[in-house]
Order: sequence, then C-alpha cells, then structure tokens
Amino acid sequence: MGAGRGAPLAALVVTAVGAALLAVVHAVLAIGLVLAVVGLLLLATLPIVLEVTERRAGPASGTAAALLWMAGNAGGLVVTGVLAPLLGRPGIAFAVLGLVALLGVPVLRRLSAADLRPGLTTDADNVRLPHIAMERARID
Repeated sequence: MGAGRGAPLAALVVTAVGAALLAVVHAVLAIGLVLAVVGLLLLATLPIVLEVTERRAGPASGTAAALLWMAGNAGGLVVTGVLAPLLGRPGIAFAVLGLVALLGVPVLRRLSAADLRPGLTTDADNVRLPHIAMERARID
C-alpha cells in the first residue's frame, strides 16, 4: 500500500472488525471496549483526512473541508436509512456497517504517497501558520 496509509487503513480495518464483533458480542464491557477502540482510531484519523483534503484542494481548502463534513453527514443519513429496516436484526446491521467501513479502502488506495506525506505544502497553510512560514524563511 505504501507509507503514510497505515493509520487510516488501520482505522478502516479495525472499524470493520469492530462491527463484526458487535454483531456477536453481547457483554456490555466488551461492547464498550470495542466502541472505545473504534472511536479513538477514527478520531485520530480525522486530522489526517482533513490535511489530505486541504492539500489536494489548495486555495479552496476551506470549501473542500466544508464539503467533506457535509458528505460525512449525508453519508450518515444514507447509512441510517439503509439500517432502519434492520433494527430487529443487529447481526446483519453490524455486518452492513463493517462493509461500509471497508468502502474506504479503495479510496485510500487512490491517494498518492505525496498526499499522505506529513508537512505543509501549500501557501494557504503558511497564511494560517505564520510562525512556520517564518521558520522556513530562516532555514532557506
């Protein structure tokens, strides 16, 4: 897969495995542990997703980030609508959630290594972080 994809890929796979576990585990503490691990991994991946979005969008990074948030909310509505008929069948519902998580793997594979490399690459970043722009000027 390449460098830089480790954290997002781990979050996607652990989310899918966590959904599968939630389908079969009924102990409250185990469910809490699964949800905590999945939540922490997804939360840790959010800054990576936002940085990649800003990098690819360049000067329109604010608009791109807003569209990303809106797409996430719309996706949540779609998944909720798909899962509504499955309320009486939690095993199937959690399997669908695991498959939804795995839909992110092809998207992750399409990103280039440059998109996932840490660090600032656009002038828009220098405007928001002037202390880093000044550091760069001193180094250059």
